[in-house]
Amino acid sequence: MDGLHMVTNASRQSFDKGALDCLRLGSEAASIQSAEENEWLSDLVRIVKWAPNLQHQGEFYIGLKYNGSSWQWSDGSHLTFENWHSGEPNELKTEQCVEVRAHNGDLNGSWNNVPCSAALYIVCQTQPE
Repeated sequence: MDGLHMVTNASRQSFDKGALDCLRLGSEAASIQSAEENEWLSDLVRIVKWAPNLQHQGEFYIGLKYNGSSWQWSDGSHLTFENWHSGEPNELKTEQCVEVRAHNGDLNGSWNNVPCSAALYIVCQTQPE
């Protein structure tokens, strides 16, 4: 997909720190606008998670955050596509960021809300030129 790339930091970190890394690279935390983008991204992270520096990390932040009343992407766009795992989102008071899961089976590509302080890698997105 045009404009998506992975940021795999030397260590896992909170959403805010990961989002800052995206900005330093001239990008932003990824927004997923379609089933096609979600499938492409989940296939990519399922492969990339086996890179030696990722320690088989199976979850990656995407740029979706709960603002107290609705979900919004880091780029300011509204949620028009969603791929929540069964029972998600939940615990909205403490889990206001979102990870995409890179696993085999029914978990692959599904979304789970997590605390923004969770130590994860992040997927960044650049705007197509």
